[in-house]
Amino acid sequence: MNITELIGRYLDHNRRLVVPGFGAFVVKDSGEVVFSEMLQIDDGVLRALLAQEGLGEMECAAIIDRFIFETRHELTSFGYCRLGNLGTLRRMPDSGALRLLPLLSAVPSVASPAATTVKRAEEAKSMAPIAEPVAQPAAESRAASRTRRAAQPKRGVDRFVMLFAVVVLLFAAVAIGYGWYTSQRAQANTEQDDMEMESLRYEVGDSTPQR
Repeated sequence: MNITELIGRYLDHNRRLVVPGFGAFVVKDSGEVVFSEMLQIDDGVLRALLAQEGLGEMECAAIIDRFIFETRHELTSFGYCRLGNLGTLRRMPDSGALRLLPLLSAVPSVASPAATTVKRAEEAKSMAPIAEPVAQPAAESRAASRTRRAAQPKRGVDRFVMLFAVVVLLFAAVAIGYGWYTSQRAQANTEQDDMEMESLRYEVGDSTPQR
């Protein structure tokens, strides 16, 4: 049972068909068939169409599950999945959404090799991954902004280190000056005490009675 052909025949006369748990194929007013991942609730239509082909309930569920599995597998492996005459279901690289691309225009039955080559080239081009634009100036701007933001904390740290070093030097100078002043005072006091002791010794010696 080719489920894609069944979906295509149903959409020839109807506006929408939901694949339960996967998405819905919708026919627009222009006749274009699109795919929507927003509609996944089982309305029973697809199961009924398969049942009309003489399949049991379990067989219908198995066919739907297999279709979903194989389609998702090809989308994961290649980024797109061919769905017969419905078109090509493709995962868009920019948004990640699924989009149903229409088939290319059919070539005449008797076509020249050049026409066949052009068709194959166009088909390969349509299936090629879409390269996202490279916003080099914006990337460079963001890189420069990150560099400036990284440099600002570094300059702040350097200033703090310099200020801390100056404070340490000031404290060291004060400590050295204070130590020198203290030592000078201590030396002066010592010398004064020695002079007082010497004077006292002389005074004591002069007051001693002579024989």
